[in-house]
Amino acid sequence: MKLRKGPKVELCVCEGSVVHSLVFREGNFAMSIENLNLHENIGGACASLSETLHGDGKLRITELRGWEAIKTSLLSCKLEHAWNELLAKDSVSGFYQTPLWSISWYRHYHDEFEPLLLLAEESGVLIGLAALAMDKPGGRILFAGDPMADYRDFVCADGRRGELVVAFLSMIMAIGNGSVFVLGQTQPNSETTRAAEEWANSAGNARTIRRAHPCWRFRIGSSEEIDSQFKKRKTIRQAVSYYNRQGGISLQRVRGVQEWEEMRSVYFQQECLRRAFAERSTTFDDARKQALHEDLFRSGAQEIHFSVLRVGERLLSFMFCFAFRGVLYYGTPAFDPTESKRSPGILHILEVIRQCSHEGFSEVDLTLGSSSFKQRLGNHCVMLPSLYIYGSLWAYRKARIRQIVAGIVKRGMVQLGESGEDSPGRWNNLAEYWRECRRHSLRQLAKRGLSRLLTVFIERRWEQAYVLSNGGAHFGRNLSKSANLVIKTMQLSDYLSLPEQEKSELPSLVQTAVRRIEAGHILHTVLVDGLLVSHGWSCQSPQAPITGDLGAMVGEEGSVWLYDFQPIGSRKAIDECVGFMEVVRGLKHRLDGSKGRLYLIVQSKMEDPQMTSRLADLGFSPIRTSRRLRVLGLRIIG
Repeated sequence: MKLRKGPKVELCVCEGSVVHSLVFREGNFAMSIENLNLHENIGGACASLSETLHGDGKLRITELRGWEAIKTSLLSCKLEHAWNELLAKDSVSGFYQTPLWSISWYRHYHDEFEPLLLLAEESGVLIGLAALAMDKPGGRILFAGDPMADYRDFVCADGRRGELVVAFLSMIMAIGNGSVFVLGQTQPNSETTRAAEEWANSAGNARTIRRAHPCWRFRIGSSEEIDSQFKKRKTIRQAVSYYNRQGGISLQRVRGVQEWEEMRSVYFQQECLRRAFAERSTTFDDARKQALHEDLFRSGAQEIHFSVLRVGERLLSFMFCFAFRGVLYYGTPAFDPTESKRSPGILHILEVIRQCSHEGFSEVDLTLGSSSFKQRLGNHCVMLPSLYIYGSLWAYRKARIRQIVAGIVKRGMVQLGESGEDSPGRWNNLAEYWRECRRHSLRQLAKRGLSRLLTVFIERRWEQAYVLSNGGAHFGRNLSKSANLVIKTMQLSDYLSLPEQEKSELPSLVQTAVRRIEAGHILHTVLVDGLLVSHGWSCQSPQAPITGDLGAMVGEEGSVWLYDFQPIGSRKAIDECVGFMEVVRGLKHRLDGSKGRLYLIVQSKMEDPQMTSRLADLGFSPIRTSRRLRVLGLRIIG
């Protein structure tokens, strides 16, 4: 810790049952180490730092480090009660500074982030608190809940924020060994970032980069203003009319545990599919995040606001939000991506805003971000400050270079686009793509890049159409023997059961599936031991398969086309795919008694005579073939 001119500073560190006390004094500098007994305070058995900042007034900073120490403190003293009392004295605190959020997050993420609580006491009264954590792999200090928390700030009694920010930051930068510490985003009226910047600049304690982020909010006024949000966009009016014909939309606030248990798996699945459809990394496939939301809901706290939007009896979309001091904070949405054209998420927010006006809320905070839907829904925008504090000059310079490059790229996006409104979305997509690249090894990236590059220069494809003979298939053999094999139809969520090594294909699979489901085609999935092993598509004439050159073929009325049936993560031929014959048998059973026939389209990079022979043994006869070879965009064959 860097010493400042003025009063004495004491540093007390506790390990087990012994406190090691380092005492620093100004002037005639002295340092001593002593063994002391644990003192009884709000922290219980913990490490502590105490610093006299104001003459006769003694300010003690107590450190609680590790989940076990926090659990002990919660059980042995009134930490949670004192925490809530302090929140009442802090006019700029929010939900993400409550013990409900911070302790729940500690409980489920302490395997990756070591909990770290700093408690500021004066005369035995808690006047400040910093809910932090240490990233175990890198040792960086961050706020509890980062990056899930939209607001990250210290909890300080009004009038004491300036001095407490100095005390907290002095300790944070010492514990974090000078690594970058991100303060914020904070509420616009919070003085934390200003006080931190003054501290950093006053004696060269650290270097800082200030940023500001737009946050759209809807200040609840008259019911006419809320209704106007439904009427001002044609797409919203059309979506409401569409759903009214299906029984109408209705919003339900979920409060009971039984209702939650019935809906939670659908909520988690829809959130993952929504993010995959938007080409963003999924988060609710992490058991810790599921358990966190489970705990939050089961707490029964009035701050938890979970709702579902129904169309008749169908669950259309979900929203897990947080309420605090008359403000509803937009949380984690989820909706069926096959309904994305009708903007179910926006319909849900509008219904929530309408409900909030009846429940006495003053505002709906759409939280960080400048997405186009937030701009359309919000009626005012505030800028949320954040401050990046660097203890290392080299880290600061690298960050400044990144900031300059990012600024150039963003400005270029605005100039290349038709308007500047879409540039934040394009920048977010680029940032998400960069994060996705960092999750893969250089070897994986090189392999994927080379594969895509080759498709630009050379495109080779072979297609074969078959028809199932009137005699039917030989179902007595080639049926899958796995006892745990399950065949499903129209279960988009089965794509979430991809093997781990195939997860990178999830976005493209979901996007393709949504497009085909919208066209009225049927998804077939095959799972073994809970993992997706193969999948395919079917459609009924006069619809045509969404595939290559043979997709324009139309069979007899009522005929069924099976196409794009393929294994997951292997190079097996279609007839060797697990579950293929079971799907064929199910489709043939559907056609029994009709004039329709079962057609099959197979695609590969080259012709496979052995597969054609095996399909013939199963009752499939080839009827048409298409070959294509393109080099640098020039058609050579086909």
